[in-house]
Amino acid sequence: MEETGVVPQFAISANMSSPSGFVVTAVDLDAPFRDDPALAQWIHFIGGGFMPELADPGADVVMLSSTVDPVMSWADPNPQGIQAHRYVFLLWEQSPQFESQKVVKPDQFRGLFNTSKFAEEVGLGSPIGGTYMLVASNKY
Repeated sequence: MEETGVVPQFAISANMSSPSGFVVTAVDLDAPFRDDPALAQWIHFIGGGFMPELADPGADVVMLSSTVDPVMSWADPNPQGIQAHRYVFLLWEQSPQFESQKVVKPDQFRGLFNTSKFAEEVGLGSPIGGTYMLVASNKY
């Protein structure tokens, strides 16, 4: 779990671009317990303004960086219970509405989030990329 205690770095395929930048969301689908996800989805990160960095010609992957404060800063995974939790990361093309969004506030409760509803409310459309990771507690 130590590897998940730092803010992740994000990357995309080198052939992807967006003039308005990208949004990244990360949620835990199994909060607080995989057998009882009563608080899912739990927000672990929402950030916008991600732009591709310069890459070597022929590179397959390009790192993303943002100079914009995240809407919801990175929360280290801390899965409860003995089963690994599923953490889903989605990439969206940033919409004009995202910059002025008021749906999510930095200090709000992170649980019971609905990624699909959020995306609809801020005009993100469908995700254009994604990945996931499994994280289990070191206690067991």
